[in-house]
Amino acid sequence: MSAIDREQLVKKSLNTFFLLFLLFGSLLGGMVVVFYQLQTQNYDERICAEEQHSVALQLAVARNHFSSILSDLSFLAEQEDLKAYLEMPAGQLLTSVSSEYLTYSRSKKIYDQIRYLNEQGDEIVRVNYGTGAPEIVPNEKLQNKRDRYYFLETFQLQKGEIFISPLDLNIEHGTVELPLKPMIRFGAPVFDQTGVKRGIVLLNYLGRNILDLIHDVGSVARGETMLLNPDGYWLMHPDSNREWGFMFEEGKNQTLARQSPEIWRQISATESGQIREATGIYTFATINPLENYTGMFGSGKDYSWKIISFISADNLASYSNKLMFNLFALGAGLFLVAATAAWFLAMAVTRRKLYQAQLFSLAHFDTLTNLPNRTLFFDRLSQGLELSKRHHRQCALLYLDLDGFKYVNDSLGHDAGDELLIAVAQRMGRCCRSSDTLARLGGDEFALLLSEVNRAQGAQVCAEKILAVMQEPFALEQGTAEVGVSIGISMYPEHGATLDVLLNSADQAMYLSKSRGKNTYTFVDESIELT
Repeated sequence: MSAIDREQLVKKSLNTFFLLFLLFGSLLGGMVVVFYQLQTQNYDERICAEEQHSVALQLAVARNHFSSILSDLSFLAEQEDLKAYLEMPAGQLLTSVSSEYLTYSRSKKIYDQIRYLNEQGDEIVRVNYGTGAPEIVPNEKLQNKRDRYYFLETFQLQKGEIFISPLDLNIEHGTVELPLKPMIRFGAPVFDQTGVKRGIVLLNYLGRNILDLIHDVGSVARGETMLLNPDGYWLMHPDSNREWGFMFEEGKNQTLARQSPEIWRQISATESGQIREATGIYTFATINPLENYTGMFGSGKDYSWKIISFISADNLASYSNKLMFNLFALGAGLFLVAATAAWFLAMAVTRRKLYQAQLFSLAHFDTLTNLPNRTLFFDRLSQGLELSKRHHRQCALLYLDLDGFKYVNDSLGHDAGDELLIAVAQRMGRCCRSSDTLARLGGDEFALLLSEVNRAQGAQVCAEKILAVMQEPFALEQGTAEVGVSIGISMYPEHGATLDVLLNSADQAMYLSKSRGKNTYTFVDESIELT
């Protein structure tokens, strides 16, 4: 080949190479642009969903915590030894009341003081938690509190009503106590056997517990967790110098209302939501400590707090900037960029699928037991009824409610209750076939769909298996628990042809099991009115 021919071949090869390089580079550049847009959009959607889930979880945990406190308060207001003391003021009965308060303080570890004050405002019993070693305050140190706002306002309440003070810092001798001690006072009136108001029970709740609880739950999310009172003051903030501004003269301007008036206006006007501003994303919800309770507050008006999770614009932009830098860095070579782009695309698709699967799981499965939830169970029940109708076969619905679960929650705590529900679900699951559907409907209620049964005997065998496995005690971290289960059974088509009828009849049959002594099963019969 002549020199001229070789020169022409090189030129043609170079032209082809540059053309392919241009085409490939354009294609790769387009893929990078599309990928970048998809990735950032997916990231924003995921972040928003994660923040909403995190705030919802914080709200649920706070509600459960306050529900436990109000349950303690109601119990102490109706304490039998206290009722007996009101009828016959004897020292032995008063000692029993004091011992009960001492036990509560030692086991709960969240109450700075537990007190009973009579109708004149005299402290009759007071237990101080102190530094973790609760003690009964001797009579000579008890005080009269008739002029204090918490006594006056609590004593005005009717039976069943609850008093709650604002969440603020404890004050001793006119100054804020150091180290700072956040405090909420919960109170309830006490009535004797004749219905006469005889004083109040008061719990000085250590507010640091709820603050730490909200912070710990929110720490798994990306946002910064904050808690604000109705006036926009921070009760919790990543910068502790901004907290409790309303308690100090120099902190009167430390409010979100002054820092971002428009954002605070939107947050304070709505129970929950998500706001995207130039500064970042605000995700919020409202805690009402007395939700589902009647009562009044220390300020004489409704009192609530705002949980806010904030992701700054810089935090959001850092991900986009990092992604862009990485993509440009990978442009050093076409093949390297192509390989890296393919990897990132695979990562994007996988991440999206996992995110969608997570959303599906959250919508259709119970997060504690991993069983189908109410929504998924009703869908499978509807399908099961349609298949049974089409193939002219029977199916059975078992409605199960645990016996003694509340006692476990009250005696061992909510963590033990959650652990027990997981263990119960596992035991019940071993009694089911792969074609059956076991679901948790909520609380300690479960439901079981037996898609194919041989008359009522099949459902009876399954119910007896469940009762048998529930006989063995449950070994929990907090102790040993024993629970039973009451079961109501409805059969298709004997006891109904629709989802509502079968479910309601099985529910009524379950309550009949409870009335018969619990820990048994009952089939729907003529004594139960089907609806």
